[in-house]
Amino acid sequence: MKEIGEQLCRAREEKGISLEEISRQTKIQPQYLVMMEKGDFSAFAGEVYVKGALRNYAEAVGLEPSEIISLYRELTGERGAPPEKDINREKSAVGKPILVQKESIPFSINMLVWIILLVAVAGGGVWYYYQSQTRGEETGMPFNNEIYNDEEEEAPWSELNEDEEDEPETVEPPPVEPELAALETGEREAVYLLKGAEQKDINISFTARCWVRVEQDGRLVEEKNYEAGAGMHIGDGSETWIRLGFPAAAEVTVNGIPLENLSLISSPFNVTIRKAPPQS
Repeated sequence: MKEIGEQLCRAREEKGISLEEISRQTKIQPQYLVMMEKGDFSAFAGEVYVKGALRNYAEAVGLEPSEIISLYRELTGERGAPPEKDINREKSAVGKPILVQKESIPFSINMLVWIILLVAVAGGGVWYYYQSQTRGEETGMPFNNEIYNDEEEEAPWSELNEDEEDEPETVEPPPVEPELAALETGEREAVYLLKGAEQKDINISFTARCWVRVEQDGRLVEEKNYEAGAGMHIGDGSETWIRLGFPAAAEVTVNGIPLENLSLISSPFNVTIRKAPPQS
């Protein structure tokens, strides 16, 4: 892989371009550009991100992206093999989590506190019952249906304290935060599943001109060109399909969760977002 890194580094130095300038153009952090120039691509989550980074770097330094990609495929022995799919990746090409992909609610400190409170309330109830039983035995208190006629006899302990017993409080489960799990990511398309949300809320902002087509639940919602600085909002639906003509110019969030790595993709790309059915 050093051959690819040397070509990129040599082209950059010949044009007198710094790593910081390349980082601003490609949105790839400088430390990963240094690794690329050394032929080290281990920081990238999958083949699609490696190729996207190589394509963007090559364009920035004036090289032909297709030649760099062909050289990479030749060195890795791919030779026309179908693109590899990254499924449920936990980290992106720049070392950040792609999105939250947890399949269950974590055992939080708040939940532990509630469990301790429940155990304490239950233990107090057992202790209280035991004390009342012991007091009844010491005072000769009847445990049947007999009625004492002695007006001076104290009422049973359980009757005196009937209104004072603490009832266990109803424990409310912790709120479920929305999660966006990657079901499938490929070179041309990515599929996501939104969990823990009653409504799906999608927002897209644009940093450059981009053509967009949106279909939701089998019907066309939008198809137009957006200019830099514009934005669009897509409401709730079971399944939303978005095609971006220039993904690198689009910033997409789903219920506040960003879709990362679109900045590494310069060719048309499809994004499918499904909403998990509510749990009964």
